[in-house]
This record gives sequence, structure tokens and C-alpha cells, in this order.
Amino acid sequence: MTAGELHQRLSASEPAAREAGRHYVLGVVDALALARDGRICLGAGVPAAQLVDTVAAQLQARPDLHRFNAASLVREAIFVAFPCT
Repeated sequence: MTAGELHQRLSASEPAAREAGRHYVLGVVDALALARDGRICLGAGVPAAQLVDTVAAQLQARPDLHRFNAASLVREAIFVAFPCT
């Protein structure tokens, strides 16, 4: 899936499409957690909606990134928002 396709899903008027986009984002975040990506530090209390909103905001602000892989964009958006310090 491209980042543009993910953006379309997250911003769709149909609830099912938005939910599919939401689940995609959360699936990538779960995979990052399982892989123990040391660049990303999510606290236990970070709401799922905040993660999805972070990615959606990046997609909205940077349409030039829509041609790239969606999982890569999710990883980078979460890394920028939740870096390990």
C-alpha cells in the first residue's frame, strides 16, 4: 500500500474505509513494537487515536510523501513524534 492510499482510507467518508486505515496504522505500530525498534519510545498510556492522528496529520501535511510505502511513512511519523531521548 502506498502512503497516498493510506491517506485516502484515513480521510474517507465511509466508516469502514477509515477503520481499515486505522487498523493498518496500528498494525504497523504493533510490528515496530515487536521488532523492538530502538528509535521509537511509546509510553504505555499513548492512546491509539493519538497514533492514528499523528500519521494522518503527516499525510495531510506532506502530500509529496504519498508515493512512498505506507508502512515506511507510519514508521517515520511515529519516530518523529515519539523518539527515544
